[in-house]
Amino acid sequence: MPTISYGNYPERLSDLLGSLGEAERDRARILTKEENDELESISLNRLPQTSWGTIDWNSINVREQHAVSDDVEGAALLRQLVLRYAEADSETIIFWGNIVVPSLALAVNIVAELTNEILATSHDVWLFAVKEQIILEYFHEGRLTVADVPTY
Repeated sequence: MPTISYGNYPERLSDLLGSLGEAERDRARILTKEENDELESISLNRLPQTSWGTIDWNSINVREQHAVSDDVEGAALLRQLVLRYAEADSETIIFWGNIVVPSLALAVNIVAELTNEILATSHDVWLFAVKEQIILEYFHEGRLTVADVPTY
């Protein structure tokens, strides 16, 4: 029986990466486990967690939180928010709630073009704008949240 671990199924990114043009593909980077762990440590792991492993948004200052009815509405709002809170050429790390899908680094402008594909890759998604220290979460139950990542 195969072991379930980080990045075992990079083919889950095929549709998303197939949507990129040649120049965009050159700027895309699939993260190694070490890179993923390092970037998680300065983003998701700095946020308080609930007992069931989700981010405890009640414990931090949230910039915006919205209810969305489906992935189409979620993708459209995610596009607006990522462009509002991060510079177009800033690096954004995409973490999926499913650890077998490797994390991906893309420029914000590319992320904004591919929000439908990003949400189709796996249910829960976190976008970490590195330079801006902003996290955006799309939670599969219809919630989109934007918050600052605490700095230490």
